[in-house]
Amino acid sequence: MSSVYEAKEEMHRLEAVLYPNRLAGGDNTYLARNTKEKTIDVGAVCAAMKNRGGYEGSHDEAVKTVSHFFKEMMYQLCDGFSVNTGWFTVSAHIGGLFHSATETFDPKKHQVSFRFHMLKAMKALTSLIEVVVNGPVEDPAFISDFRDMEARDSGSRFEPGHVCEIVGRRIKIEGDPSQTGLWMAPVSDPARRVKVERIVDNTPARVQFIPPATGRIDSRLEIRTFYSGSGSGELSSVRTITSPFVITEA
Repeated sequence: MSSVYEAKEEMHRLEAVLYPNRLAGGDNTYLARNTKEKTIDVGAVCAAMKNRGGYEGSHDEAVKTVSHFFKEMMYQLCDGFSVNTGWFTVSAHIGGLFHSATETFDPKKHQVSFRFHMLKAMKALTSLIEVVVNGPVEDPAFISDFRDMEARDSGSRFEPGHVCEIVGRRIKIEGDPSQTGLWMAPVSDPARRVKVERIVDNTPARVQFIPPATGRIDSRLEIRTFYSGSGSGELSSVRTITSPFVITEA
């Protein structure tokens, strides 16, 4: 491996801002969000591998090989094998409960998922990262967090059709429905944003909704509203609030 990947003295840098924690039990605490969060694909990583990392093969061949590797890895995972990459392990997991020794597998009750576990080499990378916290967010309205309420430990993942929740400040959807609402904007093509039609709960600090399938893996949440959060009535122009994080469709 090129020494460019082994240089321990090289420090990496994350910049973050603090958002008030609106989740239950989070009073007087803050959540840090990476201000440079961006999703890149295999092609971009392979380009960096060649341009910065010293890879001597062609970019096209690198993309082809890496893509082939991941397809084969998923094939092996679906056959029940756990895969150890040296940086992390991935394995299939059968969820749900069986209520008798003779109960058969039901994909709706016993959902299969994949579990990711960091190994020592990957954990060690955190010591090379400098985190700079630039204080609390200054925006008058923001989205601070997201969760799939029907999934266990969902993180930033969601399943279309599940009840999901976003929390933040002044995020209530208010005003002419033709101009306002909640959208899911694909990172790869924000112009192909999909409007969420099913809003379950709508308050200044919390919006619950049922996300549709977007046809894209990664999306940002985007609220458009005339809600001002004050007693002076609606805003004179629509306010757009975009999540600083990306959510991933399961």
